[in-house]
Amino acid sequence: MFFIACEKDKDFAYDIDLLVNTKWGTPHVEQGTYNLSAPTVFKEDGTVTFGNTRTDTWDVRDSRSLFIQRRSEIWQVLRLTETKLEVDILKYPEGDFKANCVYRPLEE
Repeated sequence: MFFIACEKDKDFAYDIDLLVNTKWGTPHVEQGTYNLSAPTVFKEDGTVTFGNTRTDTWDVRDSRSLFIQRRSEIWQVLRLTETKLEVDILKYPEGDFKANCVYRPLEE
């Protein structure tokens, strides 16, 4: 069973409410290569969906990063606002750089 308390995580440097339940659109890849379907949605129950078809689990790894379990990725959060999610995506556990991506919320 997977438990998550991200919204209560005092160590996370950003407002977790800006991340959770936002439909993040297709990422603009600034560096590297990365391909994901939109929307990407982080949910309070510890799941994340990619393009409404792929589901994974996530949790706060430390003050500025998220761990995406099945994808074996660390998302280092560089910026999180109401209008932007910028992350460096690293391979776990090696830490090899995959991409720098900027996500914007989808308008509904």
